[in-house]
Amino acid sequence: MLLSSTIAHSQYPELVEGDGEQDVALTIHEELVGDLLRHLDVHKSMGLDGIHPRSCRMENYKKTKIVEKPCPLPFADLPPDIIEMKVKDGSKIRNLMGYAIGKMELDSVRQILFTGSGKAVSKTITCVEIMKRRLKELHQITKVLFKQIEEIWEPIVPEAGLDALTVKRNIPAICVLLSKDALDPQEPGYQAPGSFNAFWIETLKAESQAQMKRKQGGGRGAGSTGKQPRATGGHGEPGVRS
Repeated sequence: MLLSSTIAHSQYPELVEGDGEQDVALTIHEELVGDLLRHLDVHKSMGLDGIHPRSCRMENYKKTKIVEKPCPLPFADLPPDIIEMKVKDGSKIRNLMGYAIGKMELDSVRQILFTGSGKAVSKTITCVEIMKRRLKELHQITKVLFKQIEEIWEPIVPEAGLDALTVKRNIPAICVLLSKDALDPQEPGYQAPGSFNAFWIETLKAESQAQMKRKQGGGRGAGSTGKQPRATGGHGEPGVRS
């Protein structure tokens, strides 16, 4: 989490530069901020830095606005008139897919792009899988990335003299390109036609194997406990339901 306000404390010398001057834009972990808040004296008057201790207590604020920062699409040479389905957390899948399928059934439309971020990532994947089952022989390229949002927090009581806060967050996002025409199979994230759920299954397998290696490296793996690792694959594979 990034806070635009300057926060410094004698317990954290890394927050102060070598010449003793406080930095004006610090990257602070949430647990560090929580520790700082627990040690604040809320009855203390405003200090020389001009920041009242109460200004850091979030119960005195309310979130009033969320701004999504522009994020370039991670694909090169996209048609200028490509249809982009921007999936939101509150979007209705029936409405999205009714429009998207109607467009892709036209011979003149060759590609469509699905994008979503935050809580809408899983809904974006669901829309993609529905499209692939409705229209066969679609090539797919999936890109996973992070995008930045800004949360604007306003003081609940404006007369208290508190300043507004801007909190910057990086949230997960996904972009999926579906094409009737062949795409580069060497492009990372490529899926051939007919490979339903393959990308997500392979990702889950890789994560599972990485977790197993970490456990074995710590001496708590299946070999030391006598337990057999749970099998993956087959009907036990998790997937995206449409």
